[in-house]
Amino acid sequence: PFPALFVSHGPGPYPICWQRDGNHQDLVQAYSGIMEQLQLDPDELKCVLVISAHWESESEASNLRVTCPPSGKHPHLLYDYNGFPDYTYQLEYDCPSAPEVAARVQLLLEQAGLGCTLDPSRNCLLYTSPSPRDS
Repeated sequence: PFPALFVSHGPGPYPICWQRDGNHQDLVQAYSGIMEQLQLDPDELKCVLVISAHWESESEASNLRVTCPPSGKHPHLLYDYNGFPDYTYQLEYDCPSAPEVAARVQLLLEQAGLGCTLDPSRNCLLYTSPSPRDS
């Protein structure tokens, strides 16, 4: 089975900026080498699960939402930063949706006693930092 990997939200799109301008190459290499260092094949990657507190609202403070577009839909990126070069707002991450994973996450949260609803209407991923596959 493919392992789970946690990648912190990090410093926004800075690693992509640094990759372009040659700054902080040690950090750029650390991000871009995660898959290789762990000997993981990117083609075997099943899904990226994004966990964010940015979609909370007062009316839903006690109810978590698992968002995932229907199967076959590709979510777009929602850029959660400002003041960066224009090219950082053109980044794309073409990934398929994984409703079976979303349903499993919802089930596990409910079994843990956390109120949770499945929301297929939100068709985006919150983008705050590069994923291991962005390099």
